[in-house]
Amino acid sequence: MAKQTLAEAVKKTNVLSKLDQLDSFGTSKESYEGEDELSVIETVAGDFIKRVKANIQGQNLISTGAIEDISIVRDEEGVKIYAPIHLVYQDRGVNGSKIQLYQTPYSFKTKKPPIEPFLEWIKKKGIEDESAAYAIREKVFQEGISPKNIYTKEIPLLAEQIANHIAGFNANRIVEIFKK
Repeated sequence: MAKQTLAEAVKKTNVLSKLDQLDSFGTSKESYEGEDELSVIETVAGDFIKRVKANIQGQNLISTGAIEDISIVRDEEGVKIYAPIHLVYQDRGVNGSKIQLYQTPYSFKTKKPPIEPFLEWIKKKGIEDESAAYAIREKVFQEGISPKNIYTKEIPLLAEQIANHIAGFNANRIVEIFKK
């Protein structure tokens, strides 16, 4: 085996030291998640919420607007997205009490949907006869709500963007380690 020069030995020691740093990279939440990663995730989550809200607005939903109350919360576990449960029902659909047309775990059985969103919706449409709201609610109760695919279709892009941003961030951190 050929002898190493002092410069080669120092370089090899530095590379091994840096590899040791990489060995512990991402082994715990504290070593992996920093402010930058969470900020990136919050930004990507914010973009996801904007797309979901645009999808909601693109539908002709009977809604009070509360369906758009979507928020991002950062806590000790990471970043979470919260939304009203009726967003899930609109996204996945709900089978009616009499007609089951949709591939969904949700269905009306005996409890009808609340009347308030229907009353508010007909007022927005300029309809003064409240019996219209009750008729619409009865139709929804019996026939269900078709799936709208409001947020489900956005999840693959959300996952891809998080993976790309985090991978890019991790690659930058690896480069920084080797530059030291």
